[in-house]
Order: sequence, then C-alpha cells, then structure tokens
Amino acid sequence: MVFNYFLKFRLMKAAHNYAVFFFCLICQSLRKYGTYYTG
Repeated sequence: MVFNYFLKFRLMKAAHNYAVFFFCLICQSLRKYGTYYTG
C-alpha cells in the first residue's frame, strides 16, 4: 500500500518535471520565432 503510493507519487513528480521541461522548450521556441517575426 505505502509502496504503491510512493510509486504513484514518483510517477506524478516525474510527469510534472517532464511537463515543465516541455513547457520551457515550447516557450523558448515561441520566443525564438517571435524574435524572427518582430525583426
């Protein structure tokens, strides 16, 4: 029971880190393209 909860917690934490990483990547891409469009 406790181990299952711990596993779920680790999975959620990993997913959160992955989402933050993707969000930063997308933001950087948008910023890069934004500078292209604004000159």
